[in-house]
Amino acid sequence: MLREELQLLQEPGSYVGEVVKVMGKNKVLVKVHPEGKYVVDIDKNIDITKITPSTRVALRNDSYVLHLILPSKVDPLVNLMKVEKVPDSTYDMIGGLDQQIKEIKEVIELPIKHPELFESLGIAQPKGVLLYGPPGTGKTLLARAVAHHTDCTFIRVSGSELVQKYIGEVLYYFCT
Repeated sequence: MLREELQLLQEPGSYVGEVVKVMGKNKVLVKVHPEGKYVVDIDKNIDITKITPSTRVALRNDSYVLHLILPSKVDPLVNLMKVEKVPDSTYDMIGGLDQQIKEIKEVIELPIKHPELFESLGIAQPKGVLLYGPPGTGKTLLARAVAHHTDCTFIRVSGSELVQKYIGEVLYYFCT
């Protein structure tokens, strides 16, 4: 095993690409950033049945032959976001926030459940709300209850996790 790792380290670098389409028994269409798309041959040691569209692969940089299937890439920022399908929290579980619940229902729940009301009145639907306050005041529970009552997916993201070094980097993660 150590010998195999040493051999890999001594080999020249490879291009990393993503399979777009399997084309026959020994060719695939691969997208390599930023160069473009290429139809490439598959090394005889690669099992073609393991190659599907969106599989990450390594191409030899001298011949563009697919010589290695790479593990799927999971972006670290994606791991920071926790997805809960439809939470089981309800408004009855929240105490002392009656006014906030009423406002949330008007701004979030009503446009989702009855968009025709806004359309018939000719007014734009609200874009969203910002929940702020010290820890433990019910912000996340309220958001989960809204997701439950509107049958929506709840994605929990902390604001501090969204601070990035480059402009537009966070937007890129949300759009992909």
